[in-house]
Amino acid sequence: MKGQPKDVILFIDRFAECNHWGGEEPYDAERRKEILVAVTRLRCSQLDVDEKVLLKKYQNTPGVSKAIKQTKQTYE
Repeated sequence: MKGQPKDVILFIDRFAECNHWGGEEPYDAERRKEILVAVTRLRCSQLDVDEKVLLKKYQNTPGVSKAIKQTKQTYE
């Protein structure tokens, strides 16, 4: 992430956090709520849209575009 624009760093961090929370087990009501709050706060359902926006914004900056694409590949 070193040398990446701030919005890309935030996206990468958010992607990692969403991946973490998406893998958590909602073993009781309190945990289910904790997961839902985190996923909502992080706007995990918007990751695909935000990725497209960033890829378009940085389409002429190969190193940035590559970092964005690698983030998704890392967590697939």
